[in-house]
Amino acid sequence: MPTNIGFDEHDRPYVETGADEGRIVEVGDRLAVEPIPTSPTHFTLERSIDGQTWESVLGDTPSPDGVTLIDWESLSYGDTLYRAIATTVEGATAVTEITVEARSIAIWLSGGVGFGETCRLPMNPDISRAPGRGRALKHYAGSEEPTAYSSERLTRVWQVGGRVTDRTFIEECATPDELVELIENPEALFLLRTPDGHRRYGAPKDPQLHRQHAGTYDPGEFRPWNAFWGFSFQFTEAKKEGA
Repeated sequence: MPTNIGFDEHDRPYVETGADEGRIVEVGDRLAVEPIPTSPTHFTLERSIDGQTWESVLGDTPSPDGVTLIDWESLSYGDTLYRAIATTVEGATAVTEITVEARSIAIWLSGGVGFGETCRLPMNPDISRAPGRGRALKHYAGSEEPTAYSSERLTRVWQVGGRVTDRTFIEECATPDELVELIENPEALFLLRTPDGHRRYGAPKDPQLHRQHAGTYDPGEFRPWNAFWGFSFQFTEAKKEGA
């Protein structure tokens, strides 16, 4: 078996001592293999939303079978960088990076296993933030002014609101029932993505939906009216396990 596998200045894989198969050619004082001795046997896939920190999307996956993937944790507004690393049986690797652009103007709330249950909320998105840190003021004898203390505890709360419709006909907007079903999902952690490019993990709290307005449709339909509902909920950020 070959040892000390790498890539030369022309991005061709090389081995220091030889190979079991493939055409052997000289590259400087090293032996190179053309083409790659065998096709990749497996690959991994990673994502980065800042170009620096990489997160695992897929672990070792057999190749060349490939996979069809919907990444529910990518940015809904912004550029997500993906890095695929293919590995041959000899240990040689090849890396490919691509950038996927997303320009959604909607709020996205995701939950369930792998955050695969998602509500798209494009109508009248309303978002506010309330960051905070645990603090206290203590009064001590002999001092007219209190002493301030700050803890390590952080609380980041988002207030989220907008509108949904009884039927999905406006840019694939979620219905009230779909939003309720998602929020009632038993999984503890949710994902909030905003039109400003934020991606936050946490939990929704105090959801409210109220019927605001109804429009009419053909009387022959089972439901001849369609209502617009206002919704609101708090979203408190929480740590994602393993992050």
